[in-house]
Amino acid sequence: MTSPSALRARLAELDEETDALESRLRLIATERGRVVDNLNSVVYPVVTLPPEITSEIFSHYILDPRLGRPRISNTPTRGPLTLAGICRSWRCICFSTNHLWASLRIYLDRSWVVDDFIHVLKCWLQCAGIDSSQCHRCNFSVIDVGRLSTVKTNDWFESSAGSHPLDLHVYGYESTLSTKTLSVISQYSHQLRAFRFSIDTPYSFPNEEFRGRLPLLTNLGVTILTENDTPVMVTGFRDAPQLREASLSGASLQWISLPWIQLTHLEYSDEFMTSCLQVLHETPNLEVFDVYASYLDTGSQLPRHLTLSHLHTLRFSYDPDGELLERLVLPALKTLHLAGLRSIPSLIDLGTRSAWLLQSLCLSVMTVENCLACLRCLSSVVEVEFQSLDSPDRDLNDLITHLHRDKTIVPALKMLAFRDCGTEFTGWQLGDMLATRASGAHDGMVKLESFRLVFSSGRRGPSKAFVQEIWEELRPAMDAGLQVRIDSPDSP
Repeated sequence: MTSPSALRARLAELDEETDALESRLRLIATERGRVVDNLNSVVYPVVTLPPEITSEIFSHYILDPRLGRPRISNTPTRGPLTLAGICRSWRCICFSTNHLWASLRIYLDRSWVVDDFIHVLKCWLQCAGIDSSQCHRCNFSVIDVGRLSTVKTNDWFESSAGSHPLDLHVYGYESTLSTKTLSVISQYSHQLRAFRFSIDTPYSFPNEEFRGRLPLLTNLGVTILTENDTPVMVTGFRDAPQLREASLSGASLQWISLPWIQLTHLEYSDEFMTSCLQVLHETPNLEVFDVYASYLDTGSQLPRHLTLSHLHTLRFSYDPDGELLERLVLPALKTLHLAGLRSIPSLIDLGTRSAWLLQSLCLSVMTVENCLACLRCLSSVVEVEFQSLDSPDRDLNDLITHLHRDKTIVPALKMLAFRDCGTEFTGWQLGDMLATRASGAHDGMVKLESFRLVFSSGRRGPSKAFVQEIWEELRPAMDAGLQVRIDSPDSP
């Protein structure tokens, strides 16, 4: 048994150790206070910015926000959810800056839980603002918007600037998911500025939910995927007073009703040329027309020649026999893109009927022979681009030679471009042609001002040595004042 004197001695030792530890703790606490004060004195510029400046910075960060994942895409995407996940301050700024949420691409995925996605979509559209006097609770259940994960971000936000115009694209079609998605979007139809979607027959479109509620809509894209001949009329966009631009695929007059006379820009794709002509008959105020149609079916009762007095830009993706060209009169046309055209007489006849003065010409997937025939009948053109010419490289050298020696070919040419036209043409021939054109050596020819050469990546891509050789051969033309740009996979 320990004696009383030993216990008193041990207690004294413990008291001394306690005093020492308490003294140490006081020193640590004092040092900690100094560190905290120093930290509090540090100013982070990004945190001290006014919210309106921060929101402006955020607007430059946002790039093509998406829900879901496209099958093939090499384009980057940056959405507001990334910013909202940084801190509470940024989250509040994101939720109160409705233009950050005003653009959205939706890639429907059949693996999604429908109710979860619809909840996310509603929250997203709420962030774009409905009423500046309302306060909404936003319960986002997504961080990985491609997979719709269950990580939650909850915050109150108040719209600070009222509703913002919406640009919404919906890709893919899943019957239940698409129907509910369109129904949710219809609640924001008064904010729609640009809207693109697909619909599959025999499912119907909620026309009544959109009709008469589209005061801001200026751009519309509709793809109708028809599996049978049962018409599914889309009439919900017939009363859109600001609609000017439309992109239609498979959407002939029997499938969709629009304020056609208002349209100034139209992209149109359909199996039948007759459907295209019927639409053109209803759109006399078109200024830009981009068309793809396979063939002209028989039985068309439309006028032989249809005049589009305001059309200044026409792009054909497919009309090898010139069937559509034969039926048009285009007196105001300035820019023409032709792909795969074989019937040069139809182009010549169109020019004669229209009495046009073309300024810009793009020829794609055509033989060099047909390209030269086009150029010879279009002497007013000042800009020419060749794309993916359907010819071996030796024929491309023939094209370059004709551009060099034949003074009757595009004498007013100022800008020339070759895009994806092969790699093994002769550099010195190209250089000689450009130098001659840039110096105005031929009488009656305008001096060439710019040249662009674009190579694609892949097995037909150029070697570095070949690109360097081209640069060297073009040096005399550049010395003559020609602006040259060469884009290759190895370009910075």
